[in-house]
Amino acid sequence: MVKEKEQNLGYRDAVDDFVEQMKYDVVKDNVVEALKEEVATVTFTKKDGTERVMMCTLNPAYLPEATTPKTTTATRKPNNKVVVAYDIEKEAFRSFRLDSVTSFETDTQSSGPLV
Repeated sequence: MVKEKEQNLGYRDAVDDFVEQMKYDVVKDNVVEALKEEVATVTFTKKDGTERVMMCTLNPAYLPEATTPKTTTATRKPNNKVVVAYDIEKEAFRSFRLDSVTSFETDTQSSGPLV
């Protein structure tokens, strides 16, 4: 009986993890789609605790022309909690964590925290 309860808890944990991942996948897809169309003002909390406001996009009209990519020996594991976007003011790609966003605004939509 105890072993069965432990198995059920493990199953529930796995289901909860799966649901959490799916939530981030959906939110990230929506954010990326919005950034492909518009410029967004994203307010988020950086790892050091400071607030950052970034005007960013993935709209090709704002992106720099293709350059030679940096070579690296390590490849990063995809992270569904992180969005990489082009920071218009810094003229460079930057990233933000979805769970740190306090505001996401475009001309057509506005929200508070995303997750």
